[in-house]
Amino acid sequence: MLIIVNRIIIKIIILSMMLATIPRVTECFEWLPMRACGGLPGEYLTTFSPSARIGAMGGAGASSATDCSGVYLNPALISSSPDRALLPTVCPLWYDGAFSYAGIVYPTEDVGCLALSRTAITSGIAEKRDALGYETGTFQDSQSAYNLAYARNVRKIGIDVGGSLKFVSQSLDGEHDTGFGVDIGAFRRWDYPDFSCFSAA
Repeated sequence: MLIIVNRIIIKIIILSMMLATIPRVTECFEWLPMRACGGLPGEYLTTFSPSARIGAMGGAGASSATDCSGVYLNPALISSSPDRALLPTVCPLWYDGAFSYAGIVYPTEDVGCLALSRTAITSGIAEKRDALGYETGTFQDSQSAYNLAYARNVRKIGIDVGGSLKFVSQSLDGEHDTGFGVDIGAFRRWDYPDFSCFSAA
């Protein structure tokens, strides 16, 4: 049974690595005649870090974060949270923009661990101009993502598994759109010291 589980874990890791090598959409369409690109919707979710600790490690926390930032990186990690916790993060950006993250983790003894988080990025107020260069007002870009996560340890096979439902929205100059997503993750720590393995999708 343990050999089968290890094979499944290895397959999940290989699949995650293959998916991570797929080029971003902007790189696939470099031949399009674009003079500038403001980024993709939701791109901030893979650009910024939910805490100073993860940011100091270059964003490498998908197998080491056991606090509220696990909701952001790998939902399976919150099952290792020892106690209830709250993590607020605010990062000022250029031109009065800001990135913010707030997460709360609530572990239980019997049914696993629940978590809720909000991630947001806002731009500063920018001038809006017409084709002749005359100012016609101002606008602002605002994006946010809400995660509701659940994770638990499967003791029979020694793996932490977790998943989250994600609701994302963006508002730009009076236009608004929303979307939904799902994150799943797994985490396993072997008996070897300082060695762990993870998979997230």
